[in-house]
Amino acid sequence: MDGPNRPCICLGLAYDDWVAVCLVPPDTRSGAADKTVQILELFDQYLAAAGTDKRRIQLAQIWIACLDDFDAVKRQLDKWLVGEHQPAINCMRADMAKPEIAVEIRITAAR
Repeated sequence: MDGPNRPCICLGLAYDDWVAVCLVPPDTRSGAADKTVQILELFDQYLAAAGTDKRRIQLAQIWIACLDDFDAVKRQLDKWLVGEHQPAINCMRADMAKPEIAVEIRITAAR
């Protein structure tokens, strides 16, 4: 999906008892931590629409343009998941479709 107040990339699928969503931040003018918060807030909305929530996330895959941002991104993810089931997480450095994106996260959750 692409448009006002929408992420410029949104790859998602819900099927039977699972849902997968991949997002980039809609506002790319801020730093990696804020971009991560934007993505996590959108995940809450998408998961709710699919009838599940962050407690059911099984896997989080993170792509960041600069590994120096890893701690800031992981800190936001940990705050978002505080007290929740901890999913498997992997993180890798990647070139983004647009350099200003800087952070992309995909989650897979049960529902």
